[in-house]
Amino acid sequence: MDTLNVRTGPGNAYPSLGVVSGGTVLAVVGVSPDREFWVVNVPTSINPSGQGWIQGRFTRTENVGNVQVIQPPPLP
Repeated sequence: MDTLNVRTGPGNAYPSLGVVSGGTVLAVVGVSPDREFWVVNVPTSINPSGQGWIQGRFTRTENVGNVQVIQPPPLP
């Protein structure tokens, strides 16, 4: 995959904050309850919360066994 959407929540129903290129390293800070999406740090200029959601099946992760489960925001 060349690019990956970073969204405001876990799923296509949430708006995209933009895309990251393949190979981009992001800090994982949480996981969705279904463990399908990772919550990653993004600049607050992109999202005031400082967090974005990326689809896990398109990523390679390390050291994420103890990240907290984060409840998704309400659907827009």
